Amino acid sequence: RSAQPTAPPWTEPRQPQARAARSARVRLWAAVRRAARVRQFVTTAPSGRRLQLGKRWEVEVAFDRVRFKRADRRSESTAPAAWGGETSGQVEWAGWRISWHAATAAETTRTSFATWMTVGPGVVRGPEPGDRLVPLGGVGRRKVRRLLMEARVPSQERGDYPVFVRGGSVLWIPGVCRSNVALPAEGAEALKVEAHAVRND
Repeated sequence: RSAQPTAPPWTEPRQPQARAARSARVRLWAAVRRAARVRQFVTTAPSGRRLQLGKRWEVEVAFDRVRFKRADRRSESTAPAAWGGETSGQVEWAGWRISWHAATAAETTRTSFATWMTVGPGVVRGPEPGDRLVPLGGVGRRKVRRLLMEARVPSQERGDYPVFVRGGSVLWIPGVCRSNVALPAEGAEALKVEAHAVRND
């Protein structure tokens, strides 16, 4: 009894391979279109704009830089935290370590991450619509959000950038701007307040 002839391998159906090839072509075409969108975005979008790349990634234009990062899915703002109610203390807020202690006031600079305040309690919170301050040594009231932008704070970090407030007045934005409010005279009893970013600690 003779064996049944078999078809040569090149004549067998190749449906799985064909489907895989089509899938690869679709993925490649999608990648090319996404790259074109990103290129157009980064060449035309103003600073602070973001483009979603699917559910997990986004690209952001930040002044003269382009950042690719995981999409921020936070939906709730960070609650305000109290400071200055005691002569010394420390609090963690939104990736920042805030500390204070009693000290003799020295010269205060405008853009430092440490400053002197008159004695008394306050809160640290994120920027809110309408926040303004009169910069130390300056004139006129400046918008907090504008100051953050001028200081080149990335847009995704501005919502959780610390703003020190007392009695409804903005006192200090660490590393960005000190106001002329709650400013002790040199040599007076005061609180030295410091703010350090610890997001990567």
